[in-house]
Amino acid sequence: IQKLENQMIEEARMLLKQETQKSVKAYNAMMGHQPQRLKHGLKNFNNPLSKEG
Repeated sequence: IQKLENQMIEEARMLLKQETQKSVKAYNAMMGHQPQRLKHGLKNFNNPLSKEG
């Protein structure tokens, strides 16, 4: 029984590690795209102001 428990814990750890890596990758991808969007937004935000000025 102890052996089986250890095996289950080990498998759970592996799954958790995989899921964590997946979410970290997704997070990094999201953050990688974010600055570009922000720059884009700032450009669009600045244009109307400069036209008015």
